[in-house]
Amino acid sequence: MHFRWGHPINLLLYPAIFDEHPEERCEEIATLIAKQESADRIHSIIRETKLELDDPTQQLRDILESRATEKDLRRYLRCAVEQLQKMS
Repeated sequence: MHFRWGHPINLLLYPAIFDEHPEERCEEIATLIAKQESADRIHSIIRETKLELDDPTQQLRDILESRATEKDLRRYLRCAVEQLQKMS
């Protein structure tokens, strides 16, 4: 089972789908998301992403067929969440 489109984690993963090293753009993508989403939505993104990072339920690579490794995607998500927390 994969998270469906519109799920908070998908919103963070989609901009980095073609990146082999998405963590290099985590600040840029977090800034973009922070500008596009409401404060409530950002808090939802942070909460849902932390839940997945703390207790993995699936392979992130399978969600959007990302080019990055599973380890790099999780590193990217952790970085993006940290950036979003600083901005909110």
